[in-house]
Amino acid sequence: ECEQQPDFDADEMVDICDSDIDNDGVLNAADVCDRTSLGTLIHADGRPLSDTNGNCDLVLVDYWRFRNCMVNGRLGFPAPAEACRLFFDYDGDGNINLRDFAGLQNAFRSSGW
Repeated sequence: ECEQQPDFDADEMVDICDSDIDNDGVLNAADVCDRTSLGTLIHADGRPLSDTNGNCDLVLVDYWRFRNCMVNGRLGFPAPAEACRLFFDYDGDGNINLRDFAGLQNAFRSSGW
């Protein structure tokens, strides 16, 4: 029976017994998004790095907000420029550039887009 149970992260521990279902380093009890695509960069609460609307998934609105950061230096009115670094600074250098766009592309790819 145990072999027929779901194992989201393929770590050979069925989800009902796994304290970190998506193997992102955030225990399920504290993980806001406990089924984040494997390998996705996350915030401390388990939310994907570029999840700007809080739905635990990367969608086109997140892409458009990245675009706004690249073009205008901010997510959109009235979000401050610091929000761009919070959500999209994949390489941690303090600015949003094409290296960060590569990170966003990888995140979209791993989320099924």
